[in-house]
Amino acid sequence: MSFEEKVLNSLAEIHQRLGGVEGRLTGVEDRLTGVEGRITGVEDRLSSVERSVILIENDHGAKLDALFEGYEQNTQAINELRKDVRSLEERVTTQEIKLRLVK
Repeated sequence: MSFEEKVLNSLAEIHQRLGGVEGRLTGVEDRLTGVEGRITGVEDRLSSVERSVILIENDHGAKLDALFEGYEQNTQAINELRKDVRSLEERVTTQEIKLRLVK
C-alpha cells in the first residue's frame, strides 16, 4: 500500500468518524432543545405558582389584619367590661355596708 493510499484511507476513516460525531452532536442538540423546552415549561409553571403565592399572601394578609383588629376590639371590650364589673362590685360593697349599718 502506497503512502497516498494510506493517507486516503486515514482521511476516509477520519471522515467516517466525523460523520458519526456529527450525528451524535445532532442527537445532543435535539436533546438539548427538548431540555430547553422543558425548562421553559417549568419556568412558566413557576411563574404561575409565584403569582398564586402572591395572591394567597395578599388575601391571607388582609384576613390576618382583620383578625388582629377583631382581637384588639375584643380586648378593649373586655377591659371596659372589667371596669364596669369593678364599679358594680364597689357599688355592691357600698350597699352591703349601708345595709349592715341599717340593721
